[in-house]
Parts: sequence; C-alpha cells; structure tokens
Amino acid sequence: MSFFRFIVLGLVCLTLIHCGGGMVVKTKYPGQVTSQANELFKKAESLYSQNQWDQAFALYQQLIQIGEKTALADEAQYKIGKIHFIKNQWGEAVEAFDYLNQTSPNPTYRAKGALMSGYASYKADQLERAREFFKKVEVEDLPESLASQYYSLFIRTAAVDINRFELVYAYLKLADIYGKGSHEGGGGDLVSPSEVFNKVDTWVSSPMTLNEIPDWARNYPESFSKPYVNYKIGKTYFEAGDLEKTKKYLSSLISAYPKHKYADSARQILEGQGLGSPEIKKGGLSIGVLVPSMGPKKNFGDAVLRGVRCGMALEPLCAEALKDFLSHGVDFNLVVRDQGAGEEDFKTAYDEMIRLQVLSVIGPLSSQLGLAASQKATEGRLPTFVMTQKQDVFSTRGYAFPLGYDTISQVRDIVHEAFNRRLKNFGIFYPLNAYGKEMANLFEEEVKKNGGTISSKAAYDPNAEQDLAAQARQLKVGMTHYSYSGNTNAGTFDALFIPDSYWMIHKILPVLEFVNIREIPLIGTNAWNDEKLTGESLKSFPGSFYIDLYTSGAAGLNQKFVEGFKNSFGHTPTAIEALGFDAVWMIRKALRDSHDKSGEGLRSAILSGPSWDGVTSIKSFEESGKSQITPQVISFSTP
Repeated sequence: MSFFRFIVLGLVCLTLIHCGGGMVVKTKYPGQVTSQANELFKKAESLYSQNQWDQAFALYQQLIQIGEKTALADEAQYKIGKIHFIKNQWGEAVEAFDYLNQTSPNPTYRAKGALMSGYASYKADQLERAREFFKKVEVEDLPESLASQYYSLFIRTAAVDINRFELVYAYLKLADIYGKGSHEGGGGDLVSPSEVFNKVDTWVSSPMTLNEIPDWARNYPESFSKPYVNYKIGKTYFEAGDLEKTKKYLSSLISAYPKHKYADSARQILEGQGLGSPEIKKGGLSIGVLVPSMGPKKNFGDAVLRGVRCGMALEPLCAEALKDFLSHGVDFNLVVRDQGAGEEDFKTAYDEMIRLQVLSVIGPLSSQLGLAASQKATEGRLPTFVMTQKQDVFSTRGYAFPLGYDTISQVRDIVHEAFNRRLKNFGIFYPLNAYGKEMANLFEEEVKKNGGTISSKAAYDPNAEQDLAAQARQLKVGMTHYSYSGNTNAGTFDALFIPDSYWMIHKILPVLEFVNIREIPLIGTNAWNDEKLTGESLKSFPGSFYIDLYTSGAAGLNQKFVEGFKNSFGHTPTAIEALGFDAVWMIRKALRDSHDKSGEGLRSAILSGPSWDGVTSIKSFEESGKSQITPQVISFSTP
C-alpha cells in the first residue's frame, strides 16, 4: 500500500475492548472461544496487569496451544510478543509479532504485528529490517495511539535518501493526532509534539515549486493539518503567479478556519492582489456561522462547519450527491466567525453578522451563550439556529431556534421507550460529572413518575478507570437481592442506564461482564451516538438501545447526505454534522416557501413549516421557539 494512502482512523474494539494498547475491528474467526480458553485468558490478563510476566506468559501459551484460532488467541500471541519486548528480548519479540502479522485473520492484529516487529527491530538497531516491517503496516487498521507510534518510528528509521515529502506527510499525520490533545507530552520513542509542530511550520515557510506539490496535499482530509496544507499550496501558487489557484486554496483556508494562525497572512495576500474577501461574494445570499475555532470545542465547531458546507453545496461531492434535492437551490455565501470565549466576544461577533447583512446565523455552539443568542437574534430580527440541548432560554416571538435534543425531552423519550419494552426496574451507573449527575437524576425522576423503580444506583469517576470494577460492584451492594450466577435478570433490575459517551461505554462493557452484570439491556443517551458502538461490542447485553435525533441509516435525503458527506470528508456524518446540514436545509426550504427574505418573513416561514423532513428528526418549531422532535430509537443487532 502506498505511503500516501495511509489514513489514521480511530478503530473500535468490537471483538475485545482493551487489546494491548489498541482496539480490534470486527472479524470472523474460524475458531470458537471455549470456557477453558476464556478462563485462561482472564487469569493471564490479571497476571499481566500485575506485571507478573512469566506466569502470564505461560497461561497465554496454554491458551494458544488449545489450537482454536480466535480473537483471544490473537491477543495472547500479541501479549507474548509484548512480554518479550518488555524484557528486551528483541529477537523473540520480532518472531512473535511477525507470526501474528502472518497468521491473524484480523487486519488490526496484522497491522499491530507488523508495527511491533519493526519496533523491536528498531530497538535492536536493525534499521533496515525495521523499515521492511513498516512497509507491511496498513496504518488505517491501527488505533490512533499506535498510529502515532508508527509515524514516529517511520521518522526515526527513515533512510538518508528518503523523499522529503514522505517525512512531511508523517509529521502532518502526527500533528493531526497531537492537535486533538493526544499524547500531549510525547515520551518514549514518540516524536514530541513540539518537534512535530515546529517541523510543520518549517515546511510551511520553506520553498516549494508547483511541480513538487504532492498529490496527497491537494486532497488532504479535514483535520488539524488541513489549513497548514491549504496555506502552503495557496502560497506556492501565489509565488508562481497563479492567482486563480491562490484564491481557491487561501479562500478555503479563511472560510473554514477564520482564526487560524495563517488566516491573516492569507487575507493579506488576497487583498494585496485585489482578490477581495473570500467570505463575501457578489450575488447570492449570506449565511453566518458562529462556532468555536480554537480551544477544547474547536472539533465541534469544525463538525458544524462540515455539515453547513455540505448543506450549502460548497463541497463538490456533496453538491453532486444532493443535486436532486437541491433543485430549488440558492447561491449561498458562507461567513464564518469565532463565537468568542464569552458573552461580550459573542455579541461583538454577532454584531458583525448584522453589519454584513447575513440572511440567518447558525450558532453559537454553546448552552451558556443560548440566552445571549436569543436576545441578540430578537433584537436584530435575525433568525438564528443555536446549537444547544437547553430550550428554556428561548422566548415567545423570538428569532432563535434551538437545534439539539434537550435533556428533559430526551430522558422522557428514553423512559417511554423502555416502558414500551416492558422494562420497569432499573439500575443507574453514571459518571461523576455535571452531565452524568443531571441525566441520572432526570432518569430517576421520570422512572418513578411513571410507576417504575430504581433498584440500584452507583457513580464512577471517569478519570479513574482502574477503579471502575470496584465502582460497578456498588450496583450489587445497593440491591437487596442479587443473583451471582451471572444472570442479572435473576436480580432486581432488568435494565441499566449509563449516561456517558460511546468511548467510555467501550471501557465500561468489559468491567460489567467482569463483575457478572450481563444479559440485560443497557440504555444510553445521545452521547452514545457513534458508528463505533456496535452490536458486536454489546453482544452480552441484548436489547440495548439509545435515543437521538439522528442516525445515518435512513434512506432518501439522508442517504444522499451520507454519501456526499462521506465522499467529501472521509467519514460518516455525526449528529452534530447532521444538525449543521439541517440548519441550512431549513433555510433553503423557508426561502422556497416564502418570497419575503426579511428576518420577519424568514422567521414566519420557519414557524409555518409543517415538517422540515431534513436528515435529523427535528420536525418543526413552536411559537415559543421550542423544537418538535420525533425521537429515533437506535437498537443493536447482537450476534
């Protein structure tokens, strides 16, 4: 596989959850996991976690000798290699990992085997051999934590005559990972974040000719490094005198990343050549977007923008996929500004939207700024779609419309669905944070209001994973009767509510099984909504479900949206990206249904729409501004 096709993906652990620093994808194994193998694996894992390497090694070997090709056998082989690696037995480690690479039916284990074979070779100062192993690594099959290790080792073992753009690519991919806050301090054999970011800046400022622009740079995926790549290409075209291509790349940078460190430089280049502001074009109608462009919520702001860009048909592949639905299309301009760190910053940014005479505003992405957004929208008579799960700050006759699933309605719909499934006795396992406490309390109140019972309730510290098992056992302590046979249905709760994120659920699932809580449905909130959470991972919890206002599985408009979005950005749209799309979709339909493009006319059209029929299940808005949602129940098909 060509180096430039490597894309780092976060993979989901479907067959096992914790797999030696990574996760594995769903794979059909020829063998069956026996009870003997399962017991051996549990004992070996316990010994391994206690650094009792020799005892764990012996049990892993016994498991492999059973002869069944299973996920447990692959993990045992991987751990055998890890134990050799930990003990600095480089030759034995290479042999163990290479065997895994050659024999596993699972692409993640094959990739990990090749990576670790190369890593052990690197440790043994066999750089040429390490490079040969790294050529076998399919990076898209590695979890992100190991992808950072791969790119670091690729850099450290690079031959002196390597193409410099291969190294640039590796640094950019590391920047994508570190830009999310992962591996903040570097360490070990990882290339440090400071070195990575310095190398990216050095590349941006270094000379490059048009003939040297790599193919991968022209279609670099949306990520932390995307604006750096666009700026570099745009500047290269500028230095070569191609102003049309200069404007294409630098305008894209400014529109998508208006507060980026190179955005001002890009504006100066365009304005110096008389190319004007890339945000406002002549003709067409302008939509303003106010989202965080920096800080911890930047990823969410970027997600909203991706949905908006697809809805505005600014991405060619979105436009192509959605052409049958956008026949009543409008030529939109996109105006993006940072929503600011607080209320005053937000009001300043909003006032600029009014000055620029945008038709409507999408944002802010903040519950805290909801009230300020509602007030500014009404003062300016500017229809504004606020990304929030709180709906109690919106006023009657206002101009602000919430896009989100408010927590009270969400819990009400969750309990309604649970009761429809004849589930009435519940346990609650919730994280000790504001969201977890709020959802746990709302769930308990709603259950009791409907005549159900809460048989057990326990909290856990999401930052102390090592304590999860002890905290999960508290679910049993809080119960008057409990069967320790492993079947919770024999106990006193018949479903367990866990209001936490999908990635935390992956950590909780094996803990619940470990403490013999299984064979019951788990119930979640819309924080579960991610394609990485699958029926395979929940196979010990049949009947599990969660509720949200978006799922990518529907047909019609949604199917075409998913197709265009995935072709444009390389991944299936999330709920927040779908909300960005739907905000534009509502504006489109309101414009089609109303000849009055004033704020009052657009507001009236939004309120009078019988059903928006967008990609989310927000169907309409009340005069108060509250959204009407038809909840989507997402169930899991277990093997």
